[in-house]
Amino acid sequence: MVSSLRTPAALAALLTVMTTPVLAQRDDPGLQMNCASDYFRLCAGADPDSPEVERCFARNRVRLSAQCRAAISAYDRGESTTQAGRRAQ
Repeated sequence: MVSSLRTPAALAALLTVMTTPVLAQRDDPGLQMNCASDYFRLCAGADPDSPEVERCFARNRVRLSAQCRAAISAYDRGESTTQAGRRAQ
């Protein structure tokens, strides 16, 4: 029973800290929400806490989903990342 609880907890922890192009952006829920699928599709082999994720997102910028690119651009402009991702859909 304990091991069945660890897997969802580990996944939740991973989702909490992953998928952003810059380390300082990792705490932004809009970036997490809009870029999670891109992380798993393009950068899953990289430790989500490492600079390699930043490099992966930079290398794959043109392959990122419209939602993720919009959220990153909004973050860079100081705007709502959640709203930007929704508008890009």
